[in-house]
Amino acid sequence: MPNRRSIVVSAVCGALALALYASTVAPGLVAIEDTPKFQFVGRILGTAHPPGYPFYVVVSHVFGLIPLGNLAWRINMLSAVCAATTVALVGRAAMDLGISPLVASAVSLGLATGAGFWFSATIAEVYALHGTLFAAMVAALGRWQRTQRPAWFFAGIAAFSIGLGHHTSIVTVGPGVAVFAIAIAPGFSLRPRTIASILGLFALGFSQYLFVLVRTRQGAWGESPASTLPELIDVIRGARWTGYLAAPTLATLTERFPVVVARLIEEVSWPAAALAIAGVGVLAWKNRPALGLLLGSLAGVLAFCTFFSGQTEGFLQPAFVSTWLLAACGVHGIISLLQERRMRLASLVASVALTFIAVWHLRTNLDARDLSHRRFEMRYFDALVTQLPGRSGILAEDFLVDRMVLYEKFSNPAFQDRDLVAQVEATPARVEEYAGGGRQLFAFASSASRLRQSGFPFDYAKWPLEYGSLQQFLDDQPRGSVIAYAVPAMRLGTALAQDAVPAAIIGARRPVPSFANRAVIGVIGGASAVESEDARSRASAFVGRGTPVGNTTISAPADVLAEASYDEAAIRIGSRVVIRSSQPVLAVWSPRGDLVAALALTDEGRVPMPSSPVDLHRLRALPDSTPVDAAGANLTAAAVGGHVRLRTPPPSLAVDAHVQHPSRTPMVLYAARRSRTLAPQLIDAGAASDALDVRELAGDALAGALREDGFADVSQWTGMAHVYRIALPAEEGSWHLAFGGLPDSVAARWTGGGLANAAPIDLTEQLEQVDGATKRLHVARDHHRLFLGVGWSPVTSDETGPFAVTIQGDAEVLLPCGEGDCRTIAVQLWSDAGQRVDITVNGAHLDPLTVGAGWSVYRVAIPASARHVGMNSLVIGPQRPVRLADISVDHAVRSTRPSE
Repeated sequence: MPNRRSIVVSAVCGALALALYASTVAPGLVAIEDTPKFQFVGRILGTAHPPGYPFYVVVSHVFGLIPLGNLAWRINMLSAVCAATTVALVGRAAMDLGISPLVASAVSLGLATGAGFWFSATIAEVYALHGTLFAAMVAALGRWQRTQRPAWFFAGIAAFSIGLGHHTSIVTVGPGVAVFAIAIAPGFSLRPRTIASILGLFALGFSQYLFVLVRTRQGAWGESPASTLPELIDVIRGARWTGYLAAPTLATLTERFPVVVARLIEEVSWPAAALAIAGVGVLAWKNRPALGLLLGSLAGVLAFCTFFSGQTEGFLQPAFVSTWLLAACGVHGIISLLQERRMRLASLVASVALTFIAVWHLRTNLDARDLSHRRFEMRYFDALVTQLPGRSGILAEDFLVDRMVLYEKFSNPAFQDRDLVAQVEATPARVEEYAGGGRQLFAFASSASRLRQSGFPFDYAKWPLEYGSLQQFLDDQPRGSVIAYAVPAMRLGTALAQDAVPAAIIGARRPVPSFANRAVIGVIGGASAVESEDARSRASAFVGRGTPVGNTTISAPADVLAEASYDEAAIRIGSRVVIRSSQPVLAVWSPRGDLVAALALTDEGRVPMPSSPVDLHRLRALPDSTPVDAAGANLTAAAVGGHVRLRTPPPSLAVDAHVQHPSRTPMVLYAARRSRTLAPQLIDAGAASDALDVRELAGDALAGALREDGFADVSQWTGMAHVYRIALPAEEGSWHLAFGGLPDSVAARWTGGGLANAAPIDLTEQLEQVDGATKRLHVARDHHRLFLGVGWSPVTSDETGPFAVTIQGDAEVLLPCGEGDCRTIAVQLWSDAGQRVDITVNGAHLDPLTVGAGWSVYRVAIPASARHVGMNSLVIGPQRPVRLADISVDHAVRSTRPSE
């Protein structure tokens, strides 16, 4: 009966833990360290990083065959099952140590809700299984001590041996196991037959690594290739990681050991750590073999983590188990002492106290460890596979992003069906090879940036992808997220038909089809919302900062206003518009109050993919370049957009025959403008930016400089009010030169030997696409800063978002206009008080704006005579400094509601 009761109690604890983990496990692909790799490596029976983890790979392969959910979720659930099993085994091991079921249950749940242990249960990683194998070993050895049945001893050694084929750091608990076995039964443990059996189990454990050898020879994907026995030994011993081992010195010990211990205490809590210390004393008195096992294992793991600077939290899994079992023994000792003094409720009181630790863990760690709404990566990379053009190539980026792409390659049949190629090497040679083979290439941010430096014109704007339906998008948001939504009357009926109007999920009513403006602010999972609907005038819903949203307990993170009129909807933070469109608009704040997204729905009522660090950028056709040599070249056409790419070969030491002195700056440009100033600068050039020499010249100084630099034709500079000499760094490179405006004339000369070249940087299609009729130049620290010319401060931000400030009399914006664009623009400005702001487009003075205090959007109609297709000069001339948030570019003049 006692044995049956211990099984039931431990099973209940494991079931409770599994329920917790299943409700908080990541629902699919997640961008967390090695997790994407472990989500697919079992599917293909590949090998992970050393030591290869053959046992995990095989187990995850089998688990991945279960026909439930997506592959990534199934492998995440493998960790949940392993962690829950560990919880059950710890409860069973505690009861075998003589701990009462109540205390054993409380200890198990304390382990289950620790931050690190819980985290390992919600993602695909090797650590949960590592903890399970250690707990299984401890539980089996505990049963052996209790029953003296050899089968339990060999079961424990078998668990240890399996662990050798999973996470080789399990060897650090070996000394504790040896001490335990010899202390319990030295005659049995040291018998040659027993030793032979142990060595046989060890051999079987290490034989799992033959899997790495076989799969390497079969050509399987892997990070631990080993075709020979010496290579396999290097994989097993983790030769790659020797650089992470610290020198075994006193300095390392005093520096690292306190950090490791502090992380252990943070995991279990100070009360549990204190109880574990008491448990050491209890076991030293009552059960020294168990003390050798638990304390020896704990010491081995702590020593390993002290001298190996890897993922400490994961490596500490056996230490978490050992510490909680020691804490259970400490509680047991205290209970025994109290019961001797006839305190009959001591066990109950102690169990309740331990349960409070578990409850505190639960409350403290829930928000951070609940990954159930971590769906962005799975949505994004699924969309990438299904929405990129067929026969696309995806360039390699970094370890994490590449593994997420590989997950799709190995798990999503559409990847092969659509003939996509993953991990194209991000080098000029490979890009030219694949692009020349007819593939459309895409790169993530860092690879796109590097290749732009090599002259490859990757878009600055992201490639548009769709997230999915509005309902799916809202379902993916965490409970407690604040949602603001507005739809103009002309779109409400269509939006209802598309199921693109949020209702019950944010506590709002579902409107009936009608011609009405609608605005609503609600909370995911809320019972009520702030709603406004009006058929004749503007509808607006407002919630002030810190005010509860509707009848919920969730407060607004800022002053939020959702508003809709006949043909336009907008959402504001304070007075600033964060999104404006003729389509329905949506803004989302996380439960912590962070603005997650502000976007307009598509014509089909779908949600566009929010911007993120994994945005993709398309490679466009290479532009024609202009050769530049000692004879000089006219680059006016190349610089028509205000930006040019210059590529310079390694300069030679040859003397420039056209000038009197050796050229110390072999690439020299002259840029001029008839009226306004320029501010040439290098973009993303790092320290080389400081080597750029820019001087404005005029009169005799200009004539002398032109003559000295070998520019014989001076007529190009006649009538120019501002002429600049620009000397690039005297080194090989690819230089993005921004002129800070639109130059009227540019010439260059290269005297460093060989041939340099210049190519235009076309930014005309690089604005944010808000909807089918509106693009937006939003001031930010991304590529949109390239549109800011002379007269602006660096981009800064406040709670409403980023902006730039005019820092002199007027400031210039480079405004790209396509065919039919820029008939009207909407400029969002902030002023400290009312003032007049002059507007000039390409030198043509338009009607000035009357600007009020705070943020406001001001519409500007640009006549056809003042604008042209391509890059335009927009000059904002305030009387006092103003802030610029964004400029919306409409494809056509907006309609107005017909009079009634």
